[in-house]
Amino acid sequence: MSAFGKRNTNNPKINGNPTGIFSPIPMPIHRASTSESSRTSPVASRAKTGTDDGDDFAMFGFLCSQFVYNIKSSFDDVFISPVRRFIPPTTITDLPLNAIEPVWKDYQIFDSHAHIGNYYDIDASFSADELAVHMSQYNIKRAAISAVTKDILNDNNLVAEAIRKFPERIIGLAHIDPSTGISALKEIDRCLEMGFKGLKLHPVYDAYVIFDSRLLFPVLEKAAKNRLPILIHTGTPPMSTPIHIGYLAQHFPEVNFICGHMGLGDSSYEAPEAGEMAENIYMDTSCAAAAGLIERAIKRLGTGKFVWGTDVPYGNFVSEFFKLLSLRISDEEKRAILWENPMKIYRM
Repeated sequence: MSAFGKRNTNNPKINGNPTGIFSPIPMPIHRASTSESSRTSPVASRAKTGTDDGDDFAMFGFLCSQFVYNIKSSFDDVFISPVRRFIPPTTITDLPLNAIEPVWKDYQIFDSHAHIGNYYDIDASFSADELAVHMSQYNIKRAAISAVTKDILNDNNLVAEAIRKFPERIIGLAHIDPSTGISALKEIDRCLEMGFKGLKLHPVYDAYVIFDSRLLFPVLEKAAKNRLPILIHTGTPPMSTPIHIGYLAQHFPEVNFICGHMGLGDSSYEAPEAGEMAENIYMDTSCAAAAGLIERAIKRLGTGKFVWGTDVPYGNFVSEFFKLLSLRISDEEKRAILWENPMKIYRM
């Protein structure tokens, strides 16, 4: 209900509104009698009532504001209000599933890009237990997860705890900052001992450029030695784009590189070219660009180069899943992106 008027569907005519839809602000308009209005000119009427052009202009503005208010209210009632109950609430695990056909139950699903931890930039947190509920809710059998904050040790400890709690469902990706040098290599060793299966690099968050060979190559050499896939945030030039990952993939053919978000916005246009640079480079569709760009890349590279993810808590399952289902590719190809491809990449 608005402070300026209220919904009324009973009275067929309210304040001159023949539709009976809205009750606008009561308007104190003087209505002259028929005989008076017929014999008095507008100028004479203003002189008689003491009004002037400024009063007429104010009244005209008032009537215009009423018209705009009624139009906006009509739009809200017809288009917005029926949808409001479907808007996802603040917690990811409380999405209104009763409003959506759960077609995901027909698919095996591997979420190749998910997070736990606290994220101040979106004012959200997501625990391992909440992730487990989320996975059960949406038939997600496995998820490759990481935590990305400024406290790398704590990030990886959180993921290690998730691995211990849900060993059959969680694939741990160690958050590594190559700019820390020897410390980064020691952290990889520590995470391997805790059961991690891959690495997560975020050049933007940790402030380095992904193609700096002095920083990256020692980390990539260790990844190659241990056959660790690497998920890398892409789509934020000049720090990291798919073309940069193609350069790394050419130098380290033993490592499976996954371009997180497929380059996000404008950088997603270069995804097909990047994918053709090496056999061991893959595209992750989570929070990626328009469906048409994903289809274009799939047409160029083939389905085998793609994996699917949610990027929770930044993204959510429903939008990402139905984006994939909307693609003009076969159901068999969709199933490969959802399950078969990531299983091969993580050598499971």
